[in-house]
Amino acid sequence: MQFDDRLATVLRQSAGAGAVARTQFRQLVDLLSRPHAAPEPSQLDAAWVRLDQLAESIPAEERAAILREPGTRLAHPRIVCHLAGHEPGVASAALEAAALDSSGWEALIPRLPVRARGFLRLRRGLPERAMVLLDRLGIHDRALPQPPLPEPPAASAEPDLREPAAGSGIKPIAANDANPPLRDASEIGALRQRIETFRQSRAARNVAGDNERADTPRLPLGENNEGRETAALPGFAFTTDAQLAIDWAEDRAAPMIQYATLDRLLPIAARDLARRRRALDTIELELPGAPALGGEWILDARPRFSPDDGSFEGYAGRFRRPIHGVSPVTESDSGSDRLRQLLHELRTPVNAIQGFAEILQQQMFGTVPHEYRAHAASIAGDGARILAGFDELDRLAKLEGGEQALESGEADLSSIVEGQGRQLDTILARRDAGLDITIAPDLSVAIGREEAEAMVWRVLATLAGSLAPGQRARVSLQRKKHMARLKCSLPGRKNAAETIFEAKAKTAGGPVSAGIFGAGFTLRLARAEAEAAHGAFHAAGSKLVLELPLSTRSQGEPGVDPMREGVAGA
Repeated sequence: MQFDDRLATVLRQSAGAGAVARTQFRQLVDLLSRPHAAPEPSQLDAAWVRLDQLAESIPAEERAAILREPGTRLAHPRIVCHLAGHEPGVASAALEAAALDSSGWEALIPRLPVRARGFLRLRRGLPERAMVLLDRLGIHDRALPQPPLPEPPAASAEPDLREPAAGSGIKPIAANDANPPLRDASEIGALRQRIETFRQSRAARNVAGDNERADTPRLPLGENNEGRETAALPGFAFTTDAQLAIDWAEDRAAPMIQYATLDRLLPIAARDLARRRRALDTIELELPGAPALGGEWILDARPRFSPDDGSFEGYAGRFRRPIHGVSPVTESDSGSDRLRQLLHELRTPVNAIQGFAEILQQQMFGTVPHEYRAHAASIAGDGARILAGFDELDRLAKLEGGEQALESGEADLSSIVEGQGRQLDTILARRDAGLDITIAPDLSVAIGREEAEAMVWRVLATLAGSLAPGQRARVSLQRKKHMARLKCSLPGRKNAAETIFEAKAKTAGGPVSAGIFGAGFTLRLARAEAEAAHGAFHAAGSKLVLELPLSTRSQGEPGVDPMREGVAGA
């Protein structure tokens, strides 16, 4: 056969009902179970979709009967794994019809649902390595072992059940008991005797108190309560299958949580996230059960998808206990501390995205098409801007909370305002706008130069970004007693008031941007910086006024300074 078009032929037929659907289901199972040269990926995907559509219209009993027909051999691990996720009868029939080699079983078993793995213990002819893998996964025989046969008692000796063997821990029954137990030489009679003894001793202990605790008999079940851990679990990892049933958990949590359905444990508000296969982050819930497991928990989980066909395989995550009483949140730290903690958690994914984008853009792991490199460069730039915005949020929280001070030093505010005015005028000249700046010379302020440059840039860049084409704004830098005053007019505003410091949506279309959070946030950050420098920044009518304390050198100069007027730009 030069060209195998059998799969395409089957798919061209419409998915009917009744005998037509069963025939097509049988054909698709036969074609998909043979390890042959793969057809077109789109054609193969359509075959899997058609198989699921037919499974919805054919009852499970009929599908299981089709798989049990003589001559059915499933020689591909993927079709076996796919059918093993159906109803129990279909899954059992698929595993019976599987005809895989040792490597195929080893690839299939870890991907099977836990319920389907149990069916393999009922199948014969598995390779030795597959049996070893099942043992490692904890899949054992479901049948109980045969009990040891008791030795027949001597014909002349009748056991006295009133006097148990020495060291058995069973308290003999007094001869004057009102209801003496039945005498029976069988194992069942001995067990009934011990149960009756246990009940009588417990009733006597409830009346007499706990004085006889040491003499209380126990049933011969082999348990040992000495040193049993009853402390609450601090946390444990887990995984679920595609039906959200927990199929694995760590250590002590496994027997208490395994096979529980995650969807039923979640609060109602979070169940929709699980149904839509979304990430579950810091979900607060309460688990019932033993003291070690019961109580309040916080859940973090991520969905898992198959690398072959992208199908949902379940969740993997961790339960952890909430932390109580570590540091009570007060009114002073409820805002800034929570904001800083949130920023710390947000930086991690942004750093990861930026790092991977830079790896692609720099082709560190191999050749990357130029179009993808351009996308990666754009993503890396966006990541850098987002991180810069996080730094500004963190800085504002620390400054308003009084947890950070500005760097001390001395900065020539006159040269800073003049230099930044020229830079902005170059940009604004394209729109026939600009800043008319009047500067008093040699005004030094008592903060570091980098701090002064950042503060002045926030004010001037925000002012420049608000200018419409053809508008000009007046800026003056003067001395007022022991303060340097930077006054900026706001064109088109009669009263700026305090609303200018409100953080609103970012204004679009401006030629200059002082930050990613908009003008209100930027000016609020400048106000926090000015107050940390023992200055002030406020709105007076249609003007913004920034006041910073002069340095010692500038305070010693004469009170009246010569003024010079210069228009930055050109």
